[in-house]
Amino acid sequence: SEAFVNFPEQGACVMSYPLVLLTDATLTKANDVKPFIDYAAKVKRPLFVVAANVRDDAMNMLAGNASVFVSEQGARGILACAVQVPWAGQDAADWLADLAAYVGGKVAMKGAAGGSLEVAAKNPAQWLGSAQAVLVKSDSFSVKKGPEQIEQILYACRQASLEHAPAVGDCLGYLLLDYLRLVA
Repeated sequence: SEAFVNFPEQGACVMSYPLVLLTDATLTKANDVKPFIDYAAKVKRPLFVVAANVRDDAMNMLAGNASVFVSEQGARGILACAVQVPWAGQDAADWLADLAAYVGGKVAMKGAAGGSLEVAAKNPAQWLGSAQAVLVKSDSFSVKKGPEQIEQILYACRQASLEHAPAVGDCLGYLLLDYLRLVA
C-alpha cells in the first residue's frame, strides 16, 4: 500500500530498528494489530508486519498510523508497514519459522492453541522479533540484522548443508541467500 511509503522518490518504506510481527494468519480486524501497534508506540519503535494477508480494518489501522507518522514527523502514531508472506502452506510455515529465527521472534500461527495471534497479543514483547533495518518496495522486501550475526548464521547453515545435503532447502542460509536481499 502506498500509505506505508516514507521515501516517495524510491517508492519505498524504510525502517530502522523495527519490531517484527510474524503470522500465518490473515489480519482483518483492528484488534488483530492494535496490541502490537500499542507496544511499538510504547517502546518508540516502528512495526514491520509479515502476514498471510492484511486487509480491512487491520490494514486501515496500520496505514493510518504510518500516514500520521510520515505526515506529522512522528508526532503521533508509529511507522508501520505490512507485507504478505510470499508462499502458502508448508512452504510459508517453514519460511516464517526461518525468518523468526533470524529476527529472534516467534510466529503466531492460526489455529495453534499456545501460539495463536490472540496469545501473542497478550504479551507482544515475547513474540515480536527485531531487525536492524527493513526496506520494502512494491515487489520485494529486505531484512537486515547485524553483520556478525549474519555471518554466524550463514556459517552454521553451510556446515549443516555439508552434513545433510537435503536440509539445504530448510536452512536459514538458503532463506537469506535466495529469498531475502540483505540491506547493505
